[in-house]
Amino acid sequence: MPSRSHAVAVDDWSARATLLGYTALTYAISWSLWGVWAISETGSTPPGTLLFGGGLEEPGRRGYLLPAHQEAYSPLTAGLLVGVVWAGWHLPLVFIPGTIQHTLPLGLYLFQLVELSILLTWLTNWVDGRILPAILLHAGANALLNYYPVGGAAGATTPLGFGLLVMMLAIAVVALAISAGQSLGVARPAR
Repeated sequence: MPSRSHAVAVDDWSARATLLGYTALTYAISWSLWGVWAISETGSTPPGTLLFGGGLEEPGRRGYLLPAHQEAYSPLTAGLLVGVVWAGWHLPLVFIPGTIQHTLPLGLYLFQLVELSILLTWLTNWVDGRILPAILLHAGANALLNYYPVGGAAGATTPLGFGLLVMMLAIAVVALAISAGQSLGVARPAR
């Protein structure tokens, strides 16, 4: 069972209200200026990725699953395990035409989910179990694919374009692992 501090972070209604308010305001402004989007189109917008691509996933992954695993394993191992679960959860998207995952190299895609999980583990631990920063980073990573510097979403889905993203993420994870070690910067109480 997750520790009390993590349970409080998941049930932080002020953070949820702020997130929901931000999303509602962004949609209201966008809809008044450009009209209502279809749900598939909203998923690729910054507020859409915030709400659908991270906002609904991170309470379960970083809010519940991560603290439960960290009670039995080091933060690094727990982050890896959550990353494997995350990769398994998204695996069906690879086989659905029309999804961005369908266009990405399978191995690189699954590997980058595990890499990103390690960074999200460190971030969540760094902010004492609060999940809003993980939601924002997850949404930002999703939005990055749509606003890739060279060629937009099409550029990010090429093996070279996506490979460069995975390589940059790998460098960040290696630097983090070297500097923080197994604990990912979290002091573990003596047992």
